[in-house]
Amino acid sequence: MVDALDKNFARLCSQLIVNCEKKSIIMVPFEKLRTPKIQANYWVQGRSQEQIDEKVNELKEAQALFLAECLAQAKIKDGPIISNALPGCSWHQFGEAVDCYWLRDGYPCWDLEAKDTNNQNGYEIYANEAKILGLEAGFYWRTFRDSVHVQLQSYSSPLELYSIVEIDAVMKDFYD
Repeated sequence: MVDALDKNFARLCSQLIVNCEKKSIIMVPFEKLRTPKIQANYWVQGRSQEQIDEKVNELKEAQALFLAECLAQAKIKDGPIISNALPGCSWHQFGEAVDCYWLRDGYPCWDLEAKDTNNQNGYEIYANEAKILGLEAGFYWRTFRDSVHVQLQSYSSPLELYSIVEIDAVMKDFYD
């Protein structure tokens, strides 16, 4: 299930990586399909127990019981907020998103503003090449910029296409 990306998206991602390599930029996928439980762990990071409990109750009230349980079981971790997407509300859970890091001089480069010896920013090239292929690149997001992220959908969240109850049913069927 780890590599269960949408077939069309997987083909585009392979082409994206090749296109970046042609420009001397090596991008390495580190996260593809992400379970709702992992997404829940990302969402709770940097949030208070009160905020988490409130969101769990909202999901329960909306009858999204599987997603509520994923969030209720999440492991609270200190640190900055790293995701605004609730479990089920990231395209990673649908196999339509991938995160890649830039391998610069043989090491992962997490400095999103870094440039190589040719004055190229790997994340900017990755985003430009993604855009050429018709993919959405988190590099261009105005709020919560996510330079490692590309996705098939132009919609920021599955919630723009589906109700939380529909998402809950899909997630339960696929991951439970």
